Amino acid sequence: PYPEDPAVYKPLSQEEIQRIKNEKKQKQNEKKQKVTENRKHLASVRVVQRNLVFVVGLSQRLADAE
Repeated sequence: PYPEDPAVYKPLSQEEIQRIKNEKKQKQNEKKQKVTENRKHLASVRVVQRNLVFVVGLSQRLADAE
């Protein structure tokens, strides 16, 4: 069931390590950018409590007293 020869460990070269690190950084930067883009529409909203939100600049025809 198992092969007779042991596993062979081959260390990564410095170039491969650097490439992997750069890819991780790029993915993290893209993720951060997506989060900031998703929150841009919240710029005019102030949250005081979790279930209470004040919206600034909403037109009167869209506004509701409740």
